[in-house]
Amino acid sequence: MITMSSFKYAGLIISIIISLISCTHNKNYPTAFQPELAKAEAMMYRYPDSALHILQGIQPDIPSENEQYATWALLMTQAQYKNQIEQSDSLINIAYSYFTKHDNAQRKALALYYKGILRHESHHAEDALSFYLEAATEIEKTNDYQLGFLINSEVGLMYLYRKLNDYAMEYFEKAHHNAELSDNQTYIAFSFIYIARAFSQKKQYNKAIEYYEKAIKIGQVNNYPTILASAMNETSFLFLKTGENKKALQYAKDCIKIKKTDQRIFSLGDTYLSLIHISEPTRQAEISYAVFCLKKKKKTIKKKKK
Repeated sequence: MITMSSFKYAGLIISIIISLISCTHNKNYPTAFQPELAKAEAMMYRYPDSALHILQGIQPDIPSENEQYATWALLMTQAQYKNQIEQSDSLINIAYSYFTKHDNAQRKALALYYKGILRHESHHAEDALSFYLEAATEIEKTNDYQLGFLINSEVGLMYLYRKLNDYAMEYFEKAHHNAELSDNQTYIAFSFIYIARAFSQKKQYNKAIEYYEKAIKIGQVNNYPTILASAMNETSFLFLKTGENKKALQYAKDCIKIKKTDQRIFSLGDTYLSLIHISEPTRQAEISYAVFCLKKKKKTIKKKKK
């Protein structure tokens, strides 16, 4: 026999079940995207275009105070930056607002880093440096060495630009330490280039050349044309300063070969100019090409200003 109390009991059970389903749905909705977020993050450094494609396919409509949504906003900011896509600070503000209130040092460091990046791009250097420095403090609490390299490099470059060479060197050495721990050969090579630039600015040219040579060696072993071109070009100018003109000429020529394949025409003009300084005046080919590059560069700058 079904009594009134039975109906009440059944109704209570149904209410509890509905409530549980509702709570579970709201709680697990963000987690449904966890595999995609993890996959995008895993390929961010090597395949940022693929990471961006995955993130664009998610776009969850979730309140900004949700961790998964904040994670998506943070990774989307990172992916867009790595793919050189212009963006506002709306997404990074969501991530920054969330992760600065929670105990996750890696996420907080990443959010601070990209806050700094976007402030730097909008010409707010002081704000950018403040965010970078805070990020540098947070990243020391983690073992995300690739991010550690990027953060410390940015701080070092900002100090180097201001000719605060000792501060720059301190952060470039931290960047190198993180690069070594990450075993990322590209980052290791760039850390050597940054240290070389700091030595060069301190007029310690032989030490600078020593570190450029280390970067060049990594570039040769791993076939990194960008690293080789950059290091060789800068080393060529340092050999000019130390009076080793034959070495400067050889490095400049090697750099030109690499840069031609990468079509870096403006930098190529600068390299040819270095050849002019250390070659006989009869080298009309080099002089003509340098003038051609400079004229082309000037026209391009004028077009951008219009």
